[in-house]
Amino acid sequence: MAPLTKQNPKTLSAIVRAAARVKKPVFVFVFVLLHYFVFRNFFLLSKDMIFGDFSAQSVAPGPIYGLERISATKGVAIKYHAQNRLGVDFAQIYFPSQRPNSLGDSYSENTTLDPAQRPSRYAPLVEYVCAMTICKLDFGYASFWHMVIQILAFFLVAYLAFRSLGLKNHFWPFVLFSDSCMFLTPVGVTWFGLGQFSLYVATGSLLLLWGMLKRNIVLILLSALFAFVKWTSLPFGFTALCVYILISKSRDDLQFSLLSAILFGSLFVVLSLPFIPESLAFIQGLLYQESHRIPQGVSLAIYVPKPIVKSLPFLLSVAGYGMGKINKAGFIDLLPFLAGASILLLLYPTLAFDYSAPILLGLIPFMIYWAEAHRGNPAGQRMRQAILWTFLLFILLASYSTTLTGSILVDIIIYLVVSIALMVIPIFLPKHVGKSAHVTA
Repeated sequence: MAPLTKQNPKTLSAIVRAAARVKKPVFVFVFVLLHYFVFRNFFLLSKDMIFGDFSAQSVAPGPIYGLERISATKGVAIKYHAQNRLGVDFAQIYFPSQRPNSLGDSYSENTTLDPAQRPSRYAPLVEYVCAMTICKLDFGYASFWHMVIQILAFFLVAYLAFRSLGLKNHFWPFVLFSDSCMFLTPVGVTWFGLGQFSLYVATGSLLLLWGMLKRNIVLILLSALFAFVKWTSLPFGFTALCVYILISKSRDDLQFSLLSAILFGSLFVVLSLPFIPESLAFIQGLLYQESHRIPQGVSLAIYVPKPIVKSLPFLLSVAGYGMGKINKAGFIDLLPFLAGASILLLLYPTLAFDYSAPILLGLIPFMIYWAEAHRGNPAGQRMRQAILWTFLLFILLASYSTTLTGSILVDIIIYLVVSIALMVIPIFLPKHVGKSAHVTA
């Protein structure tokens, strides 16, 4: 037998091969086991969303705020078979979409068809597209397809991004982690039960960073298309594009980053032009909400003066430039900074709720990519893996929200600590060696 102090290389190699053979079956077992519970919750939530039969009362874990339902007494709810259904946030689009020729009415609480009398916070083109497609269905089925479409789109884009970045072997662990966060946590159950739009934003962020890394204008335009669905995508998009421009290291880099930002912003303008009066009403209502409403949820404006909070995208852009300048970092090296900025910007809206945490799932492929960039440096690799796991652990913790912490203030402090750590710590690590600030693989 080989001495313990000097392991036989053949013995060590055999141990590694045996561990590899065991690892895959264990992962498959865990994947199948957890997805039994994932599909159980998905089925219960979907059934309740379609039929309003209260089957979602059996999901475990339960949602953070309870299961909100469409009022059974509203005439418009009865007309479209929406009484007692889940998906109350999707209702902001569904009911105004029943009058596609009067979309401007949805931006006033006095004229909107939403049963809860909430003015819409979605662009008129988004409402019109929904009116021409899934909103022709009864409310329950429309809500269900709204959720299924964004889930499928997210995983399709994620798979293509993983494959493009040379990380295809990480895709199924990513699916396991994402599905667990979306269906086996209080935040995930709440996100689905409300009929939220967070995965559209996650897909937009994923496409944007992918397009930046690959210098692909088509991907950046697609990211703008997904970002247009929900305005909360704009602070991160603005920050990422500004940092992309500011760290340019050559004339070609600067030209491409400026073109990316111009086309991204121009698409928002172009998509608003078919409904100019309605778009102006939408923007006016949004500005009023952000400047006059009392902050709620995990909004940073509860504890920090609102003007400072609203300037965060500008402050983060300058900070990203500073990080890149001090450490001569390229765009790859700033991916953890952008992940930290994304966490911080979840606290940006005046009405910010923890069910937006699934947005962060779109950053995971790039944190993995960054962590894998230094395989030749064992110490640096271990540090990168530790930072990656910190990010993943935060997403999991955020998916439990006050269920674990018991306090919104504690939640906000955790958001701040992790975001600052992600933004600052990586600048002290060895940098990726690439052709430029933008070119990667």
